[in-house]
Amino acid sequence: MCAGLIAPLEDPSGEGEVNIEEETEPLRAAPDPKQPSAEQVEAHRTTGHIPYRTWCKHCIMGRGLGEPHRQSGPSELPRVGIDYFFITAGGVKKRAELDDDLTEDSAIEAAREKGTIVKCIFVRCWDSKCVFAHVVPKKGADEESFTAKLVAADIEWLGHTKLVIKADNEPAVKALAKQVEGILRERGNTANVQQESPPAYDSQANGGTEVGIRIVRGLFRTLKLCLEARIGKFVPIGHALIPWLLEHTCTLLNAKLRGNDGLTAWGRIRGRTFNQRLLGFAETVLYKLPAKGPHSAPDGNMGTRWLEGCFLGFHRSSNTYIIGTPQGTVTARALMRRPIENRWKAEAMSQLTATPWSERDRPEPTVRFEQGTELAEEAPQRAVEPVPKQFRINYSDLRTHGFTDDCPQCRYAEVHKKSKGGIGHSEACRKRILEAIAGTAAGSARIDSYEERVDQAIADRIESTEKARQTAEEAAQPRPEAMTPAEAARQEQPARHELGTARTNSASASHEQTPGSSPVAPGADPRPRGLEQQSEAPPMGQANTEVDVDTDEQVTEDMDVGFLGSLEPEIGDVVSDMILQQLGSQGRKYRRESRSAYKALVSEIYSPPRVTQEIRQQRHRHLLPGFAFDLTVVDPEDGQPWDFSRRDKREKARAMLRRQRPLLLIGSPMCTAFSTWQYLNLQKSQDAAKILRNKVKATLHMDFVLPSIMSS
Repeated sequence: MCAGLIAPLEDPSGEGEVNIEEETEPLRAAPDPKQPSAEQVEAHRTTGHIPYRTWCKHCIMGRGLGEPHRQSGPSELPRVGIDYFFITAGGVKKRAELDDDLTEDSAIEAAREKGTIVKCIFVRCWDSKCVFAHVVPKKGADEESFTAKLVAADIEWLGHTKLVIKADNEPAVKALAKQVEGILRERGNTANVQQESPPAYDSQANGGTEVGIRIVRGLFRTLKLCLEARIGKFVPIGHALIPWLLEHTCTLLNAKLRGNDGLTAWGRIRGRTFNQRLLGFAETVLYKLPAKGPHSAPDGNMGTRWLEGCFLGFHRSSNTYIIGTPQGTVTARALMRRPIENRWKAEAMSQLTATPWSERDRPEPTVRFEQGTELAEEAPQRAVEPVPKQFRINYSDLRTHGFTDDCPQCRYAEVHKKSKGGIGHSEACRKRILEAIAGTAAGSARIDSYEERVDQAIADRIESTEKARQTAEEAAQPRPEAMTPAEAARQEQPARHELGTARTNSASASHEQTPGSSPVAPGADPRPRGLEQQSEAPPMGQANTEVDVDTDEQVTEDMDVGFLGSLEPEIGDVVSDMILQQLGSQGRKYRRESRSAYKALVSEIYSPPRVTQEIRQQRHRHLLPGFAFDLTVVDPEDGQPWDFSRRDKREKARAMLRRQRPLLLIGSPMCTAFSTWQYLNLQKSQDAAKILRNKVKATLHMDFVLPSIMSS
């Protein structure tokens, strides 16, 4: 019974046999020394272990050299090697070649502080033979991040989407390679990034990088000695010329050295030869100013179009020359050489202070005051609390309370061990984590502090808006000493009814009115009833004209109770008035006043006629189109567009708003200057001052439109 459950070893019929021909890679096997005879072993020992035999254990232990470094076959992935080296007064050296007193990291950092040694990073593509070298500035805690970004930029210029980063076993280099890998993955320009390290204490395994450092060291030393001979001066290693000379050395090697395939390293990467004209390093040249932009004509259209500077190298991405001046560096597309006796000026070189990292790091804006200007001493005021964003969930919170499935921010943080800007938590994730944080004492204190900041920010903005509104109203009112006698007489007369306001003195039984005015029935709209009788709305940008129309109904004295409200109504007062009017005017006697009570004006500011145009075309029963203030709308009084960069247009618009009092004011100011993309433009723009000026203009428009909307 059990025998039937066991399959036979072979199928007798042969039908179950499967014949598969497998292909294998012809890899090399380790050599077999073969076992010698006893006589051969004894003879070898007698002759003093000469010659060397691989089957003799004692020969291997005493004279074995190990496996040689053979040339490996072509790699499917490009290999990029990185390593550190140092420039000292004695030349360019590797870490192992430094003096005995510079073996510790602390000693090297102290020497860098004194300026007696310069730290450099070297990058070499083993396949294309491109080399890059940069001086690493002393930047404190941000030094490693700055260096990693330099290496990542070099790799991105090579254009490799898949590569292997080769580094030796030095901890600093391995940490740098790890950081470069993270930057490349985060930017998304590479699909496959791997790391490869040589065996421990075997520097020859990283021979491709070592060879590149020797090549750069030789040409760098040659160019530096040639420059010193031309100017008759010694260039110290701490001078600003040294970083530019190091990068220029690599550019020359990439552009001029040809390989066995007849191509240069530049040609292998860029697909064409280097087509810029060569000049001597630090040579004095005349460079042409740009045809457009803020730097095109520094002395006006009658000034010079060419200026003098020192040639420092080539810009590898924009086909331009890098020119050094006492004020910094500029790039120019065209330049002219000077005669040989005017090319090398030691004084001009000594005035150069700009370095590659000082040009990459945009300096902080400086503030200057005119001479003689005295600033009035003011009492220190508490700064306005900025509007807080959403409650910040840190990576430590995720580690404590766990990661949420289907949350994009949690997925990223779980993989990269940090949060990423621009990715938010899902609503369910945020709710869960906030509840978990509030369950602890420290977390509850954080949430309370966040809510206090939110409340303070809201209170600050309400207070500042109220102050601005009061200031604007006080400025709009004429001063008593500036009023004419006629204006003073009109000022003493009872004020006309405004939206949501009325006389509350019921003792005025005589119904005193200003000349040309009419009594107002209870429940009716206090605004002029000419608005409801207009068949067409006023033109855009022009305020509606008030028209007094006599009512057909007689108002009884016992119904003249007026409207509830204040002299300065808010939107809640207007809505309350409308509700009271509807509740108290359902009879047939005040049907016309009831219809006018819920007809309201809708106006637009910083917007072409869109909503108002729709109201006019659809002929809504309860909405009337008001004005539309925009650059595309012309003021009918002077024929000029409503440009709120002009003070007179802003004042005129405020007066129309106070006179018309629209129920709904729609504001659509431009938000381009407040976009977060402007920070990227600020870093890359050649005219950062223009972007800052646009931000100031946009802030001026916002300061105008917000109080207008809130006070309407």
